Amino acid sequence: MAVSSKRAFSFGDLREDRLSSGDGHTAARTTLIDGVIGLCAHRAHLSRLWLEIGRCVCTTAILGLHAGLEEDDRATWSTLSRLHATVGPVGVVSRNRVDNFVAYLERYGFVEKRRSARDRRVTLLTPTERLTLVDAAFLGVLDRAARLMRGEDDRAAPALRPARHLAIRREMMMRLRLWPRAMRRHRDLMPFLERDSGCLILLLLLQGAGAPDRLDTCLRYDTGAELASVSRTHVRMLIEEAERAGLLEIVEPGGRHIRLSPRLWQAADRWFADCLDFFHACDRRARSAETAGAPEGPDGGGDTFTDAVAGLSVRRGASRGALGARAC
Repeated sequence: MAVSSKRAFSFGDLREDRLSSGDGHTAARTTLIDGVIGLCAHRAHLSRLWLEIGRCVCTTAILGLHAGLEEDDRATWSTLSRLHATVGPVGVVSRNRVDNFVAYLERYGFVEKRRSARDRRVTLLTPTERLTLVDAAFLGVLDRAARLMRGEDDRAAPALRPARHLAIRREMMMRLRLWPRAMRRHRDLMPFLERDSGCLILLLLLQGAGAPDRLDTCLRYDTGAELASVSRTHVRMLIEEAERAGLLEIVEPGGRHIRLSPRLWQAADRWFADCLDFFHACDRRARSAETAGAPEGPDGGGDTFTDAVAGLSVRRGASRGALGARAC
């Protein structure tokens, strides 16, 4: 997991078997899958922050720009035009989608537009406390999984405080140029990663199977639709597209019996490994740059997180056992 400090982090440096063997890898995989599902199941507004490539890039850029904001330096102002300039070269989201996503975030209380104190003609995009709290909870899942992958005890992990959280997002934003390479590396998963709630459906399929040596699972289309807050037709089309790509086989209609391919597990493990290594690399740089003695706000979890997601949930997310029991 160690990343050299002498050169820029590169996805090409990662081994492809990081999560397929070795102590801690299985626990890291399980923590990542269960943690993300626990955050996003029944919470469409949260899954749409992270679980689709274009929106994830935008969320990272908005938080990263805010983290680097200095009122006295116009070049650091987190304006809509600067957001376009940041995410445009990544090539995964159009200008119209960026504008629509910002409007979506503003409508649901994740972003506010405010006038710059230095120039009242300029409007800045400012993440609200709701966005910073739920995003810190999401990065907290990555943090726990990364610790397990390194053989550490995730229970001893310090809380992901606001200063560290925003510093990590700033480091991630500064490395968005790596994403096109990552997308080419993970093109097998594009039927899931490029679709609305596709990542959540993928995680539900993997969670149902349980481990790479278990290929048979089930995810009824109506159950997947309820958990991902999308239509049954959307889930059916997504799984049928994955079947055409050779990632799985629909043994019984309606999602009652689905057989995952070994290739899907291998692609997913490669993706998980890259995500955790990327997080670890950015976290290391954030820790080294973190200002000593910075004032700390509340943790990104507990009652504070519950308050942040109030009104966003269709239903409270169920436990792993409850999800498995309801799937078939």
